[in-house]
Amino acid sequence: MPRRRAVNPLSANLQSLSRGELLKRVQSPRPTPYRLIGQRGEKVYVYCAFDALLYPFLTGQRWTLEASPPMGNPLRLELAPEGPVASRREYGEEGGLWVSFIRPGALLPEAPEMSSGRCPYLHLFASREDLLAWRATLPPEICALVQAHPLSEAFRLAQAALEGLPEGGRAAGCC
Repeated sequence: MPRRRAVNPLSANLQSLSRGELLKRVQSPRPTPYRLIGQRGEKVYVYCAFDALLYPFLTGQRWTLEASPPMGNPLRLELAPEGPVASRREYGEEGGLWVSFIRPGALLPEAPEMSSGRCPYLHLFASREDLLAWRATLPPEICALVQAHPLSEAFRLAQAALEGLPEGGRAAGCC
């Protein structure tokens, strides 16, 4: 079994990075299920849904996210530094998009090829039902750690994790 370690639900092993270092760390050199497209057409792959939510806030720019969740249909949505760009209903509570998160204080296997051990479990879903169906496929010890959050709440968690991060400074309590 892979080595397990304690992780912060929002920060994992990225806590001491500057904004620029964090941007580099969340980018994948290979295609992933999470592709961001910038306003000038630039394409960036990130490791997980949480990294995708952090990206607009870190760059101060609007991005189009193309996501291929582990269950359900592919998704396309606009993200801005202030949050998802759409109606509250679409990305709000019960009827909108959902993000899987890991329970605080969870011990997880390391994922050296990703920005953190959380990433294999941080996904975007078209519905709460899709998220719960995917969660049910996980091993019981991991399933118990996965939480469901509406996209709007997940974005607030990502933004709060980076609050006060100066351009060249360190993330306080985050990534």
